[in-house]
Amino acid sequence: MQLADIAIAAQEEMVVSHEGIATVKAIDMNQGIVKLAHGPIASLKWPSMTMNFKIKDRALLQEIKVDHVVTFTFIQSGSDYIVTRIQSSK
Repeated sequence: MQLADIAIAAQEEMVVSHEGIATVKAIDMNQGIVKLAHGPIASLKWPSMTMNFKIKDRALLQEIKVDHVVTFTFIQSGSDYIVTRIQSSK
């Protein structure tokens, strides 16, 4: 493996995570999707908005209910945004 190939492989392994605070608007356990009305996400220069996120593991949603205020961490995978951690502040 050449040095350039090693560098590309290392970049692909690095996954950048982002954090935010949001209000849960909807939960679809069958689809593994949570709709969040989140505040600004500084690391992506996103304004506040409401959007759907996929869930890495449905077990993350066991204690989460609609209208809970949550802190969450997510990653981008292709065109999907995937929540890897979510915790209710209630």
